[in-house]
Amino acid sequence: MPKYILITGQSPDLAQAEIWSVFHKQAKNLEFHSNYCLLELDLEADQIISILGGAIKVAEYLTSFDNLNQLTADWWAKNLTKKNNKINFGFSIYGGQNKKYLSIKKIALAVKKELSAQGYKSRLVTSQELELSSVVVKKNNLLGNELLIIPASDKYIIGLTKAVQDFEDYAERDMNRPGRDDRSGMLPPKVAKMMINLLGTENKGILLDPFCGSGTVLQEAVILGYKKLLGTDKSAKAIEDSQKNLTWLKKQYPYSFEAKIIKAEAENLSKYLSPHSVDYLVSEPFMGSATEIMKKNNFNYFYDLSQELAGLYFYSFQEFYKILKPQAKIIFVFPIFNVQNTQIDTLDIKRIEKIGFKNICLPINFQSAKNGQIVYQRPQQKVSRQITIWEKI
Repeated sequence: MPKYILITGQSPDLAQAEIWSVFHKQAKNLEFHSNYCLLELDLEADQIISILGGAIKVAEYLTSFDNLNQLTADWWAKNLTKKNNKINFGFSIYGGQNKKYLSIKKIALAVKKELSAQGYKSRLVTSQELELSSVVVKKNNLLGNELLIIPASDKYIIGLTKAVQDFEDYAERDMNRPGRDDRSGMLPPKVAKMMINLLGTENKGILLDPFCGSGTVLQEAVILGYKKLLGTDKSAKAIEDSQKNLTWLKKQYPYSFEAKIIKAEAENLSKYLSPHSVDYLVSEPFMGSATEIMKKNNFNYFYDLSQELAGLYFYSFQEFYKILKPQAKIIFVFPIFNVQNTQIDTLDIKRIEKIGFKNICLPINFQSAKNGQIVYQRPQQKVSRQITIWEKI
């Protein structure tokens, strides 16, 4: 069974939760670290990267060294992928080992001489950063020839990058779809994909997004293989955008699916959907006006907003209970407002559990978590996403 190194992106907690949810039943020796994980998995690297939204690189594990003196030009050259007489190669150091960069680059230059002696033309690809981006790796044909060097507690883990995240495909689904609404806030497709993957590998049955907006969750569910989709929103523009985007998706991608989009408030879902008819629910709900949030820095404004939203979510969960099947899972975002050095929550776990839901905490030690929940956030962002997992009892 192949052993892989999965490099996680800007949201390592969410990425690791996704990896665990999707692969923990079939992977062996699954280990999580601050910005990467190790696992043995009977899949190709391309398959792994296509499933996950949070892994930016998948590398084949080669070996581990006690110290970098064991990394020689001869060993490095032997492990490069040689498809023709021209070889582009490079390296990335994860873990902030700035002092090691020049010594490794010196070895890389010796690799060039070694390859030349073997009759190969070669080019060493470098950047101003310690880590080559997925864009650099792909555009410089470095797949199979980017050496990953990861310092662990008492060793260095070494691998070769075999697949990188398809940034062009994500950009296509984000920027080039016809229906967008920047004013209401935009859920990135990668984050939507990670949220859906928190359900696990089951992608049969009906998936609902009750705050569907422009349909990002629905489109990523299609990419992951879901065939039956429901979207609801109280905004007529959101319904129009979702419909346009899903029609566009059918033309752009070879996926077969059925989607029903309904104008409805989340607090009144049971008027439109049959009892016990939905298998999965994944949603980033309305979290306030994005334009207003950007303007405001007033504690009272965000406190009042948090109370209003907490009520909306509670009444929505009451409706979710009516239309979900027993043991149905929910992935739901609760915003945290960061204002004046204070965090203002919208999640009340006990209140929602009283409706008839069980809150699920994954068995992972997250770097950034709140009450055992996954927190997705960017530096200096006013709104953090607290991503929760629930099961209907």
